Amino acid sequence: LSSDPTLTNVTFSSNGAYNDGGGIYNRGGIPSLTNVTFSANWAVNGGGMYNNALNDPDNYPQLRNVTFGYNMATNQGSGMYNGGEFIQKSKPICTNVIIAYSYGGRDCFGTLHTGSYYNLIQNEANSCGLADGAQGNIIGQDPLLGPLVNNGGFTLTHALLTDSPAIDTGSPYDYPATDQRDAARPQGARCDIGAYEFEVAPGSFNKTSPLNGTTGQSPGPTLSWGASSGATSYDYCVTTTSGSCGLWQSAGMSTQVTLSGLAGNSTYYWHVRANNGVGTTYSNGLWWSFTTNCMAGILPSLMLLLGE
Repeated sequence: LSSDPTLTNVTFSSNGAYNDGGGIYNRGGIPSLTNVTFSANWAVNGGGMYNNALNDPDNYPQLRNVTFGYNMATNQGSGMYNGGEFIQKSKPICTNVIIAYSYGGRDCFGTLHTGSYYNLIQNEANSCGLADGAQGNIIGQDPLLGPLVNNGGFTLTHALLTDSPAIDTGSPYDYPATDQRDAARPQGARCDIGAYEFEVAPGSFNKTSPLNGTTGQSPGPTLSWGASSGATSYDYCVTTTSGSCGLWQSAGMSTQVTLSGLAGNSTYYWHVRANNGVGTTYSNGLWWSFTTNCMAGILPSLMLLLGE
């Protein structure tokens, strides 16, 4: 690269160079990278990314929610190398970036910009000047990355495994709306560090109305329930047999639905479930029931007799 490209939702994997920059060789440019993965790239210097400032004092590549994993350099900077041909050196500005599992522990060579926040670099001795605990940076911890596989979306990614220190420790204000797979951020209290956002099944939630065991219910009730954290859709089911659903119907993201056409003086059972890409959570864990009043059959007949 010798320009200022913007790269989003990209994976550089198993690329190599017999000199510098296995994944990317940045020669004097100021690229902007968001939701990008560098995996198993190799070179002499800068296995994942090599930044050459030439002699530009303002060479500050922008990296946001990027993951470097399993990259290799036979000399320096298996993950990232920051340098220049003269006095000036490239100093990338990194936010929510992981650099880990680098060959020889050589995660990062050179210096990162002092405005680099909320990053995780595994090797404390090769952290490009970042200090553990300063500006939200985590230095010296294993990010617990999964292998490079299809975790959804159009590109391969390294998933964050359960108990990863990168989960919910990213910037509270500076992050893309989605991760590299197009999964929404944040899933938890804060966004995650790296290109992958850790997902969990929808949170617990409750049905609210009509209450379980309600009698004298109108034949056109509105079913309602509380919101479930992390849900991307809701399904509901209404049946005359408890514990059995022949057809789940989508409510989209709404937390209520109004029914029609129910028989009078009949007992119905209903349930709701919340869904996302990880799994499904059922409300309250039990079917609720309500019994309609007899007006469902009487009112239409009365209106017919009156000529209405």
